[in-house]
Amino acid sequence: MSDILFERTQLVPLTSLKTYDKNPRKGNVKAIAESLKTNKQYRPIVVQKKSKKILAGNHTFKAAKELGWKEIAVVMVDVDDQEAARIVLADNRTNDLAEYDNTVLAELLGGLPEAAMGTGYSQDDIDLITSTVSSIAGEATTLTGLAIGDAMDAIRGTAIGPADLDDGLDADTGLATDSTTDTFESAQAELQGVLQLSDE
Repeated sequence: MSDILFERTQLVPLTSLKTYDKNPRKGNVKAIAESLKTNKQYRPIVVQKKSKKILAGNHTFKAAKELGWKEIAVVMVDVDDQEAARIVLADNRTNDLAEYDNTVLAELLGGLPEAAMGTGYSQDDIDLITSTVSSIAGEATTLTGLAIGDAMDAIRGTAIGPADLDDGLDADTGLATDSTTDTFESAQAELQGVLQLSDE
C-alpha cells in the first residue's frame, strides 16, 4: 500500500464541498484571502472523497468563497471518518508545534520590497521581528568577547568588571580564547530563553 493518499490534484466547484463541522482551528480568513489575492492558490486543499468534507484548508475554502472563486484545487483522500478526524487533528497540531528561526525570517521579510503584502505579517510584526533579531545579535556580539561564565553572569544581570573576568580571555586581545568560543553556542540557547525571544 502506498504512503501517498491521493493520486492527483483536481479543480472542483466550491459548491460541491463542505467544511469540516468539527474543525477546532479558528483561522484568519482575512489574512488567507489577502494571500490568495497576492500569491494565488499554491497548494491544494485536502478533501475526504466520500463526504466531500474539507480536512485541511477549511479557511482557504472560506477565503476563496469570499473572493468569489467558483473553483478550487483539491486532492481527494479515500479515508474513513476516524482517519479523517486524525488528519484534521494532525494538520492543525503539527502547525502548532513548528518554530521559527527568527534570523532567517527577518532576512526573508527584509528581502521583500512590500513584505507586509500577502504574507500574513503586518508592518508592526515585521518591525518587531527585525528589532528583536538585531537586539539579540547585538547581545551575542557583545558577549562573544567574554568568557562563558562571565557571559552567563552578564545575561542574568550580574554586574561584572575587569576583576571578574576569568582565564577564558586572551591576555593580548581581551577576547574569548578558542576553547571559550567553541562552547559559546551552547550558551546561546540560554540567552534566547532568558531574553524570551517571541516566535509569535
